[in-house]
Amino acid sequence: MEDYRQVFNLRETDYESACKASAAHWSALWWAVIALGVVVFCLGFVVLVNRDRRIAAMRAAAVRTAAPQAPAAQAQGVAAELAHLAQLRDQGVVTQDEFEQQKAKLLGGWRAWFE
Repeated sequence: MEDYRQVFNLRETDYESACKASAAHWSALWWAVIALGVVVFCLGFVVLVNRDRRIAAMRAAAVRTAAPQAPAAQAQGVAAELAHLAQLRDQGVVTQDEFEQQKAKLLGGWRAWFE
């Protein structure tokens, strides 16, 4: 079906052309807002993933330093190691649960010398 303007040989009014132009501008604006939102979301996601990886690496390093040592060195460094673990726990690098596990390992090895 043909447009009524063509049938009656009418031209578009200024109001109609202004409405079409305005709608086109608003449409472009909304697409820009949506694209900006997607970019911000992606950047936030990347930042959070990298933060989680850094925290996991710090915790792994803390656990590696808290690994059991040779018996002679363990007898001398248990108190220092516990202090180091407590410091890591206070900084938030190691959770309370991880601290308790490492503490049990260290004290279990220490008690074995006196049994």
